Amino acid sequence: MKDSLQNILKGCYIYLEIFILSLFVTSCAHLKDNIVEYKTLLPDPSNLPCCWQTTEKLEIKFKSKETSLSSVTAIFDNKLIVVIFDSFGRKLLNITQTGGQVRVEKEIEMTEELPTDWLLLGIFLRDMPDIGWSFKESNWLVKQNGNKKILNQANRAVITLTEEPSPKDKLLENLHDNRLISNFIYHDLDLEVKITRLKKQRL
Repeated sequence: MKDSLQNILKGCYIYLEIFILSLFVTSCAHLKDNIVEYKTLLPDPSNLPCCWQTTEKLEIKFKSKETSLSSVTAIFDNKLIVVIFDSFGRKLLNITQTGGQVRVEKEIEMTEELPTDWLLLGIFLRDMPDIGWSFKESNWLVKQNGNKKILNQANRAVITLTEEPSPKDKLLENLHDNRLISNFIYHDLDLEVKITRLKKQRL
């Protein structure tokens, strides 16, 4: 009787160890996928012109839902920081990228899921010189046609960006220092983003 009970307990321990091991392997595989995705997709913020900060208005149409937000974007010390606020000025999301690593801090009020890595790609497409896309293992290529920039991945268009001055600034000579409207179309996602730059300043 005693030997039978010991055999049953031993069998339970073996099944428990196998179960825990399988959970560990699954979680590690998932973590690895996330890390590889960010390292593969994103250029290094050190390729962005330094050092500046912008205040912007965001109009996002994602999965047929429209949302109005605002943001502050800054680049300094080879680091890219994006803070997103709701229409009442409450912070919803803090995104920080250093090298190929991205950290996302989400407030409890942030109930929507946004493709943050693709939003960062939009910033790189708008603000980074084209040479910055030629990093190791990159399959990105930027094509330009007038005021339109198209980001291609493996010869397939993934983001189209068009830029124009806001209507009241069209007569101003130095467009770089005035309001700018950037329209992004993400071809693989049901996502459109319109960003109106309200203010840009050096840090």
